[in-house]
This record gives sequence, structure tokens and C-alpha cells, in this order.
Amino acid sequence: MSCRPFSAFPRTALQILLLAWIGLAASIQAAPHPGALESAAATAAEAAPAGALPSPPADPSPYARYEGSLGELETRLLADAADRQWDNHTLLAAALIAGGVEGQKQLERCVSRFNALADEAAKLVAKQTDPEIRAQQIFDFMHRKILVGGYRLESTDLAATLDNGRFNCVSSTVLFNCLALRFGLEPVALELPGHAMTRLRLGGASLDVETTCPGWFQLRHDPRRQAALVAKTLGAGYSNSRAGREVSPVELIAMIYYNRGVDLLSEQRFAEAAAANAKALRLDPTSKTARGNLLATLNNWAITVGAKHQYEEAIRLLAQGLELDRHYETFTANYIHLHYQWADRLASGNEFDKALEILRQADAELLGADRLAQLRLDVYRRWARRLFQLGRSEQALQLLRAAELECQPAGEILRQVEVQTLADWAASLARQNRHSEAVGLLDWGLARQPDSELLNHRRRTALGGWTAEVSGVVQATTD
Repeated sequence: MSCRPFSAFPRTALQILLLAWIGLAASIQAAPHPGALESAAATAAEAAPAGALPSPPADPSPYARYEGSLGELETRLLADAADRQWDNHTLLAAALIAGGVEGQKQLERCVSRFNALADEAAKLVAKQTDPEIRAQQIFDFMHRKILVGGYRLESTDLAATLDNGRFNCVSSTVLFNCLALRFGLEPVALELPGHAMTRLRLGGASLDVETTCPGWFQLRHDPRRQAALVAKTLGAGYSNSRAGREVSPVELIAMIYYNRGVDLLSEQRFAEAAAANAKALRLDPTSKTARGNLLATLNNWAITVGAKHQYEEAIRLLAQGLELDRHYETFTANYIHLHYQWADRLASGNEFDKALEILRQADAELLGADRLAQLRLDVYRRWARRLFQLGRSEQALQLLRAAELECQPAGEILRQVEVQTLADWAASLARQNRHSEAVGLLDWGLARQPDSELLNHRRRTALGGWTAEVSGVVQATTD
């Protein structure tokens, strides 16, 4: 298949596993604009002419921020697609640019290479009037003379396909459609879950063409053998449900962009992967696949950056993702986890005030008010414990009072945190035979929470130790 699943495996046990399907998504959309096919057929042999850029769309794409810096060819390409059809580009030129061709000279060389091959094919089909036979001759020529390097999952780049003959379902579909248009046929691209192919309109009938399978036409009257051939080419696990959607020439180019995004994401080239999917969404705003790929890219980017302790940048990326989709659960889960990691790292370095500040700035709706209060309380608890360790008991007690004022919604949780903090430190003091200090600390806590069984128990223990200590000193003095 030309597209495949990509997983962002967790870097730590607490990180969220994102299993994002990166593939061709089936969704309902209108059929191609009739003028798009006519325009492409009329100019298929020529590259896009230089000239004034078409006006950009009135409403900028919400994904434009990720497109990055565009070269001259891509700028013209995306502007031309504003009306959802190619006015100044052929399908061939658009596919070459989307596949990575950046310079006019390289574009012209690729177009010349295609034209030479098409001229060679013309010798075979010049006198053929039956459109289905003509389609078969073109198809056979394509596999015999061009697609000679074999099927490769990552071979979306049409320029490379023309050079080395390696192909996948997208590049073979684009190439076949370009040839079919050249010879007066009417091809339409089909987008299926995880796959692409061509549908030929033959008068009142249609013929679906699996462009990756060289023997497709020979087996068109034998569906069982056709299915076996597809399985051999694409893998035994592939299932062609035929539940595809017809896509316009502009939307077909979007598939090239989001296929490139898959490869870039697998290489952790996140900015480039985001750019590829953003361009796909400029061409096909309703593409669920491109949008899902972009969201997965932002999430995986944030995870990777967060693993390097660049928490501010990671959270910024997740916040951008949440602007696109507030209900994307993986963003929310990682938003919570990254705040936890960041606060924990700061608190572990005794930067308690900074930890509290980043938690105060966090989105309470995303984190949840109770969870956010618990995280702040945990920082306060660790800070108070540190102050107790430094012998600054009064400051520690003041800090616990401040926690009560700031984290009032926590209610019972706050009381439990305070009780546990005081009880733990009192026990630590008692182990150091500082019983009087332990009793004083517990008296302060009991004045606030007189019904606490834990504080009362610890006070009795500390008082017993203090009494024994005092008795021992008196006895020694009498002797």
C-alpha cells in the first residue's frame, strides 16, 4: 500500500501512546469539477507557464501557519488551486511540484521526459478507436516502459518514478491519469482507505483500474484472479472494499502531499511533515486523512520535544493542536502529562515557585480544576517538606496556610495533604529525638484540624517520647 500506520511510541512509561492511522481515508465529497478534467486534458503536455499569480482565497487556511516558506513553484501551485481546479497547471506539473520538484528547469526536464514517453506510447494507440482497448494499451505501456523499478511503499515522488521506475499506488495512479488524459480518456482518481486507484469513465459505463498491478486488464474478466494479484502486489492483508470516493485533480495532488508527510513524520522531520499536511489541507480542506496526519504530527512533535525537557515548546505545540481540535483526546492527555513532568522537574530542583507558576498558567479546563489543584498541592507539600528539612518550620507552616488559601477548591484533599505533611515531619523529628519540636508542630496542626486521628496519634507518640526523654534527664541529674 502507498500509505501505512505510524505509531509514536512513548518515551517513558507515563507518556501517552498515540497510534495514528496514516492512510487514505474514505469520506463523502462531491465529484470532481467537470472543468478540471477538461482544463487538464487541454494542457497536459505543457508545464505551467510563468506569469501573474491568481488571487489567493478570501479566507486563509487555518493550517497556513504550518506551511512554512514556499518556493515560487509551490506558491503558484497553491494559489492556482484556490478555485478547486487547475487553471494554470497540468495534472502532471502539479504532481511534480507537490512531489518535491523546486526549480523550473527540473520541472521542464521532467515534463520533457514524460512527453517523450507519451510520444512513444502514441505510436501504439494512434489508430485505436475503442477507448477500453486504448486504455489497456496505455496501461501496458506504462508498466512495460516506465514502472520498471517495482512497487515501493514510499515512492510517491513522480519525478523519481520517471527516473527510476519505482512506484506506489499514488504515483502510478497520477501517471496513468496523465497518460489517459493525453490520449483523450476520462480518468478520475479514487481514494480508498489506505489506497488509491483510477476509475475510467467509458461513455455510460465505468472501469476501475488497479494501477499498481501490471496484469490488471488481462484479468479484468476474472475477479478472483484480480484479487489475488492485488494481494500479491500490495500484501495479503489488503482488502479492497471499493468504498472509495472520487477525488478531483486538485484533491489527488493533496494525496501526494500527505503521503510525503507520512515519510517525513517517520523520520521525525516534524516541521516538514506538518507543512506537507498543511498544503494537503489547502488543496483538500475536507481531507480527514491530512487533518488526522497533521494532528498526529503535532502530538508526536510535542512528545519528542518534551522528552528533551523543552516543556514550554512542547505545550505550545499541543496548544496549537487544541486550537485545531479541542476534542482530540491525545492532546489533552499529553497536555496534562507534560505539565506534570514540567512541575515535577522544577520541584525536584527546588524551583517550587516556578513550578507553581507554570501550574497557575495552565488551562484549568483542560487539566481539570481538581487535578490542577492536586498538582499545586503536591508542589506545596514538597516545598513545605524542604523548608522543614532546612529547619525553617515557621516558613513551612506559613506555606501550608498559603496553600489553603490558593487551593480551597481541593477541600478534603488539602486537609489530607496538610495532615500527612505534618505527620511525616513530626515522625522525622521524633526519630532525631527532637520530641518537643514534634509536639509543638502537631499542636499547630491539631489547632487547625482537631479531629485528625493521625495527628492525635502522632502527638501521643511524640509526647511519650518527650516524657521519657525528660524523665531520663531528671533521673540522671538526681543520681
